[in-house]
Parts: sequence; C-alpha cells; structure tokens
Amino acid sequence: MTRFDASGRGHKAAGISEGGQFDGRVRRNPADSGTTLPNNRPANTGALTDRASSAQARFLHRAELIEQGYAPAVFTASKTRVQATDGIKDWWSEHFVNAEHGSKSADGATYPVIPDDFTPKETLGRAMSGKRRTHRIKYEADGYAVRMPSATAIKRFAAESESRTFDVPVQAVRTLPDGRESTTSGYVRVTRHGPSSWTTEPLGLNEQQGSVIGESVSTILEARHPSIALKQAGNLYQKYQERKSKQGKSLEPLKRPSSFVNGAAYDEQHNEIYVQLGERKYGYSFPQAAAAHRGLQAAHSPGKWYNDMIKKHAGGHFEVTTCGKCGNTYRADRKHACPAHHVATTTVKPHRQRIAARIVAGAQRLREQEQARLDAAQKAADPQAPAS
Repeated sequence: MTRFDASGRGHKAAGISEGGQFDGRVRRNPADSGTTLPNNRPANTGALTDRASSAQARFLHRAELIEQGYAPAVFTASKTRVQATDGIKDWWSEHFVNAEHGSKSADGATYPVIPDDFTPKETLGRAMSGKRRTHRIKYEADGYAVRMPSATAIKRFAAESESRTFDVPVQAVRTLPDGRESTTSGYVRVTRHGPSSWTTEPLGLNEQQGSVIGESVSTILEARHPSIALKQAGNLYQKYQERKSKQGKSLEPLKRPSSFVNGAAYDEQHNEIYVQLGERKYGYSFPQAAAAHRGLQAAHSPGKWYNDMIKKHAGGHFEVTTCGKCGNTYRADRKHACPAHHVATTTVKPHRQRIAARIVAGAQRLREQEQARLDAAQKAADPQAPAS
C-alpha cells in the first residue's frame, strides 16, 4: 500500500505488493497548498470510458466528481467476498472510492468517517498510513451477511469522535434463489443516541434497497452479543418495519389553507390519521383512513371533509402526543423512537483529502495510459501522423 510523506509523494511500504488503482506518486495534497486539483487530463479520453469496464468507468466518473468538489457516497457491486478475509486491500480501495468526498454545504461541514487504521495500539501495518488496519468482522445469518469494522471499533470511534454521527464502511451479501451471491459495498451513516440506541442510513440507496442493510447495522450495534445478533434477529425487513412504526409522523399543513384544520398526517404503518384542530391533536383509525387523508388534502372545505369523512366514520378518536425532540406525532399509548436525524459537525480531514487526491491521481494515470495507447495505435496505422 502506498504511504505518503510530507511532500505528497507516494512510497511503497515494505512487504506490500504493487498494483491497484491507487498505487504510485500522488500530487501534493491540495489542502496543504491552498490550491485545487488541476484539470490536466489528456485531450482525448472519451475512448477510455467507451472501452473500459463498467467499474473503471464508474471510477473515472467518481474522480471527476471529486475534482469538482463533491461526490456523494454510493453503494456499488463488490469484487471481494464477504465470506473471505482475503482481498482486504481491494475491500478498502472500493470503500475509499464509494465514500462521500467533499461537502455539499456552503460552510464545508461534513461527517467523520471510520478510517482504515483505527486501532487501539496503532502498531505498524498495511493501512494507507502505514499503521495496522481497522479490525473487520463478518456478521451473518442464514443467506445473508455483512462485513464491516467490528462493533467494538465502531463504539470506540463513537466515544472518541467529535460527532455522534459518522460513516461506517459496510459490505453486504445475500444468497439468491439460484445460489449465486449478490454483494454490494458502500457506507452507512450511523448516529448513536445511547448505549443501545442507534439510527442508521445507508448512503446512496432508497428505502427499499437500504432497509435491510441499515437494520443489520442497527441490530449489530444495539445487541449485547453482536457476533450472533443477525442470527437472532429473525426477519430483518420486518424488524425494520417495526422500528419505523415507532417513529410517528410529522403534521403537515394542508394543501388548501383552513382556519379549522391546521395540519394532518397519515401513518401508513398503522393506518392512522393524525389531525390538528387549533392547539389540539387527535388520532383516528378506520379502514378508509388512507383515502380519507388524501381527500382531506384535496378538499375545497377541509373542515367539512373532516367532520363528514373522518370524525363521523372513525367512531371516536384516540389520544396522540408530539415528541419534543423530533417533532413527530404518534399514538400516546405507543412506544416512540425518533427517526434518523443527522447533523454534519466536522470538516474534511487530511486523511480523507489524501484519499481524494489519490483517487484523482489514479484516474489521471488511466487517462494517460489510454492516451498513450491511442497514440501508439495511430502511429502504427499512420507513421507520418503527429502525436496528440
């Protein structure tokens, strides 16, 4: 693995094999010099993207986003196996590329990320810094498994970090009905609310795609025995739905202003409507609740719709309460859990800046190699043709 000195040059650590998309010399860290990464690509690079594998094309695209100042975190197919411990260099390289780079906020705020060298004793090893790599563990259940930094390492990072929220590299695999494995790698944003309370958000995935991955991480971190947490969890998607059902809903103003009905929400988890009338809030549950809520939002006279289609059909209301932390409303006799709410509290650290510079340098080498190949092919076809 490449190590970096104060001048920004890359050096091979002893005993480390060469190769990989990031090896070689890296230009000076832009954060150290106060400059931006130069856009010094060869003129003709389109053929590289056309000819490259999809993974290589994604890598080039990520590098371009990093050069532009911000690349959101993504999940992608993984070329390493969750079930095996080999390929650790590629494992971290994939996550380096897939991580969030830069900041999308004007003040430069972002989230901490567990690095590849977070160990208690910081002994020598093969991480990018030359230290020992962060300890990873495979957590598994029937037909499903994740590999990520150990729960112990994650909790220690939470205790030592300047933020309760940070990003964790995660690789997940599930066994398909035909026996093949589907493996993906990316980051999960976690927030610690207490010793046994964590909220998670898989980055770059929609709710359907990320629900099981996020629930896996929450389950592992909240368990007394993380090593067997997934085996004991049962149906992870159902567990995610149960967690979501405790969050309640935020009351929103109606599309048509009303002096009588000040806000409403529909909780699809429980088929319940929450309605605010002045300062008071009421809950209703009946078979047509979803349609009644849609009608309330579209009604020309929300007050009349409420009286005729909700209050009359529900046959009574139940008490609701509103959480003082997250602002969501929920049934008063039901246990509540706030939804994930992440606040960026840090800035991009030098370690992540070096990773970004390394990715950009790797993409530049690919473009230069392709340009050299094109020049050689052109020279062979037409010895008199000038080089690009």
